[in-house]
Order: sequence, then C-alpha cells, then structure tokens
Amino acid sequence: MDATTIHGWVPEPDGRGTWSILWSCLVTISICTWSALHLNVPKPRHSWSSLIVRQVMWMLAAATAPEYILWTSANDYFRARKTLRYLTLKQKQQDWTMTHMLFAFAGGFWVRTPNRRESKCRPKQLLDLIINGSIDGPPISQDELKSRAKGDWTVKLIAILQIFWFLIQILARAAQHYHITSLEILTAAFVLCSIFIYAFSFQKPQDVEFPVFIEIPDALHDITEPNLAKDSNESGTMLYNVARALPEHSTKKEDFDPDTSGSLRVLALLGCVFGTIHCLAWNSPFPTTQERLAWRVCSAATVAIPGLAILTLMCSFHAILCIACFCKPGEFLVKNFGHIMNFYHLLGLAYILGRITLVVLAFVGLRALPADAFRTVDWNTYFPHFAN
Repeated sequence: MDATTIHGWVPEPDGRGTWSILWSCLVTISICTWSALHLNVPKPRHSWSSLIVRQVMWMLAAATAPEYILWTSANDYFRARKTLRYLTLKQKQQDWTMTHMLFAFAGGFWVRTPNRRESKCRPKQLLDLIINGSIDGPPISQDELKSRAKGDWTVKLIAILQIFWFLIQILARAAQHYHITSLEILTAAFVLCSIFIYAFSFQKPQDVEFPVFIEIPDALHDITEPNLAKDSNESGTMLYNVARALPEHSTKKEDFDPDTSGSLRVLALLGCVFGTIHCLAWNSPFPTTQERLAWRVCSAATVAIPGLAILTLMCSFHAILCIACFCKPGEFLVKNFGHIMNFYHLLGLAYILGRITLVVLAFVGLRALPADAFRTVDWNTYFPHFAN
C-alpha cells in the first residue's frame, strides 16, 4: 500500500468512516436477502419456531450463496411457465395463471379426501388432475391467493429504495474517481442477484402460511399416490436430477416434462455476470499483494466455473447421444455416474471456496484502505446552484 493508505478503524465525524461503509453494506445485503426470499409453503401443521428457524437458515444460505437462491427462483419460474403453456396447448387452461403454477411448485397445493387423507399435490400430480378433468378449475382465485401472501410490501419498498440509493452512491463514487471498497463491490453483486430473484419471483406468493386443499375422491387418491411416491423417489436421486437437467431429451411430443434446462442456462449466464462484478476490483489496492492475487484468482474462478459447468453438461449430453448408437444412454450414465459427479463436485467445491475467500477478503480488507475511500460524494456537482 502507498503513503495515502489509512490503517485501522476510521471514525465518522469528518466524512465516511469504517463503520458507515460496513453498516451500509450489511444493511443492503440483509434487507435484499430477507425481502427476496420466497420460501415454499410449510406443511399444514407446523410450529412457529420451525418457521423462524427455516427463515434464518435460508437467510444465511442467501447471504453466503445468493446464486443458489437465484437458481431455485429461475428453475421454478421456467417450470411453471412451461406447465402453464402446456395447459393452454391442451385447452385445459381453465383460468390457471402463473401465480397458481408458482404456488404449485412451492408446495402450496395439497389433496384431501372425504376420509381426511392428506398429501402434498406435486406439480405433475396437479397436471394429471387438471388434464383428466378431475379439477374443474383453480380451487382458489388469483386475487385470493395473493391476499394470503404475507410478504410485507413496506419491507420490499425499503429494499428497493436501499438498492437504488446504494447503486447511485457506487456510480457517483466511480464517476468522481473515489475508491470503491471490495466489500461494496461484493455487495453490488448481491444487489444484482437480488434484482433477478425479484424478477423471477414477482408473481409468486410470498410467505403463505398454509396450503390450499383440493378435495378429491378416495379412489383417485389411491391411484395418484403411488405415482407421487415414485416421482418423489426418482427426483430424490442425483442421477435423476442430472438427466433431467439435460436439454429436452424426450422423443415423444405428447410427453410432458415440467423440468427444463432454461434455468441452468440462466444460472450459468448470471453466475458469470455475478463473478464478473468481483473482477471490477481487479486493480484495486489491497492491504497485501497476496490478498490482491487471491482476489483475482477467486474472481476469475467465479466467472469461469459456472460457464465451464454448463458447457461440460451440454457437451456430455451430445456425447450421450452419440454413445446411444452403441449402448443405452441410461446405462452409460449409471456406469460413469461416479466420474461425472466427482467432476462436478470438484467444480462446486472450488466455487464455494472461491466465494468464501472473496467474502473474507472483502471484510478483512477494511483494515487498510486508500484515503479517498473515506471521502464522501460531492453531490453539488450533479445539481445546479446559483450565486447571489
């Protein structure tokens, strides 16, 4: 660091201090993650303590891996959109909306028989009930479903204002050539992630406390429940999820699979953008040369790994198509499943270590910052003033 470096804790009175930088970033990250979370609907009988623990755990997950929350939001959005389009194509739309479909993928619909037998109605089961005419229409209107959402629009408004104000400050500091700390750049990446999460979850009811029950006959429940268990067991295996993540592989047009590879492509693209934001601090001063090198390596890794993962996934799919001429793709996946998953586990581990390192470097970097990092933006340069 050069002679203009200020070491240690900087107080507030004369301008920006260490606390104001830390507080601004922590508040922005916290309010973004809290307001962006759209968790699944809990089971019909649950305790308040379990809801609080669940919310806190997901808050920590969103704060450490916002791209995972982004992927779940994008995945639900694309699957819900595909399901709704399929219903429209079959002329079985019956006033179903994206809000209903997103609610279904959030586990919001349950089936119940006259004998009080209850089970979660998964999207495929719901689709079968609609196509077969067992359900005349949505059991709840879109307006009523939105009214059940407990999402606080005050918190969302505060989050939007905080995001807007934070980004304005970052842009103004860049325009006036003031130093932007690595923690602020890290926070800007969180903000970008939150904006896309908002976009994908905009029509999804937030914080609905209880599911909506669909009344069906006992006989129908007996027919659908085994299929539900089968789907649940299959979807619980990693091999099944890998195969389902590949591009559309069904050769029958009449078959319907609500899963889609669109969310994987979006995750890879946004993951690269998310990592690119960290690269903005590539030439920024760090307390030590080793910390700068670590930041550069980890930033580059967060850009390269998502793109490499989706590229190899797509290449693997085309390779499977070629191998299918000699053996069944399923047999190939089973035989080579361990090698494939070991590769992705290594990529995931490298990405997680890179993300953790960036977070640690962003916070420890506050111990020594250039002097202009504590200069406040001169807002008078952006507004006309008149002399007497």
